[in-house]
Amino acid sequence: MIIGKGPKDNANNRGWNGRILEVIYFNTALTNAERDQVMDYLQGKWGI
Repeated sequence: MIIGKGPKDNANNRGWNGRILEVIYFNTALTNAERDQVMDYLQGKWGI
């Protein structure tokens, strides 16, 4: 599956082409501190 690829991207093969381990959805923009917390969570859970 390729995420983020539009019809104009066929020639340059843009878009995400890989595994997605988890999707996290927020209905508001995150603060920098909240974004850091999400990154800490993902790094701890998935070792990234």
